[in-house]
Amino acid sequence: MPCPWIVTIDFLRKHNIHYVAHDAIPYTGEGVEDIYSEVKRLGMFKETQRTDGISTSDIILRIIKDYDMYVWRSLKRGYNRKDLGISAFKAQRIKFKNEYQEFKESLDKEPLGKSFDKGFSKIRKFVSNFVGDMEEKSAGVMYDFLK
Repeated sequence: MPCPWIVTIDFLRKHNIHYVAHDAIPYTGEGVEDIYSEVKRLGMFKETQRTDGISTSDIILRIIKDYDMYVWRSLKRGYNRKDLGISAFKAQRIKFKNEYQEFKESLDKEPLGKSFDKGFSKIRKFVSNFVGDMEEKSAGVMYDFLK
C-alpha cells in the first residue's frame, strides 16, 4: 500500500494503522517542522532507536542492487511471478540470465565435454520453451485484439 510522506491521521484511520514507528528525530516536510507531530500528539507514535552502521537507505540500495538475485531465489523457492509482482517477460529474463550464468560457471570447471553438452541442452530447451510460450501468448493477444 503506498504511503504518503506526511502521514495524516485520516490515512492511519482509513488503513486501520494504530501506531507509526520511527526514530524521534523530527523530519521536516513542506511547511511542517515535524511530519509526525500530529501522530505524536495523539499518542500514536512509537519511538525506535537508531543503530550505528545500519540504515534503511543502505538496505534498500542493497536490495535494488541485487534485485535479480532476490527474484531468482524467490522463483526457485516456488513463488510465481504474480506473487512477486513482475511480468512474465521479466521472470523469463531473470531465469535465463541465471541459467546462462550457471552454464558459464560449469564451463569454468570443465570447458568442453558432458557439462557443456548438458548446459547447452538445458539452455536450448529453455529458449525453445520461452519462444513457444511467447508465440502462444502473442497469438492469444492478437486473437483478442482482432475480436
